[in-house]
Amino acid sequence: MNSSHRLAVLAVTVGIFAIVTTEILPIGLLTPIAAAFGVSAGTAGWTMTVPGLVAAVAAPVVTVAIGRTDRRLVLAALMVLLAVAGFLAAAAPAYWVLLVARLLVGLVIGGFWS
Repeated sequence: MNSSHRLAVLAVTVGIFAIVTTEILPIGLLTPIAAAFGVSAGTAGWTMTVPGLVAAVAAPVVTVAIGRTDRRLVLAALMVLLAVAGFLAAAAPAYWVLLVARLLVGLVIGGFWS
């Protein structure tokens, strides 16, 4: 495997790690999230549900929408969107802002796996 292939594999590996970590991390934080935003634990659970639902819808839509766009460009754009979602979630002043950030995470998940 030459160095450009290794770099590509490394980039995809880092992307997968970032996406899966961002997707799964809130599971262990539902109680603190609920307390921080003054919502019930069940309502905080929507932070896990929203990305999954959005990813299920986004995957086929993104596949059709990107068409023949260079995959490297698409993956880079998805990683930027994931970073934006992470910053938005970290700075969320209200629960609905956190849900918007998680919605963006769902778009990234659907786009990446499609």
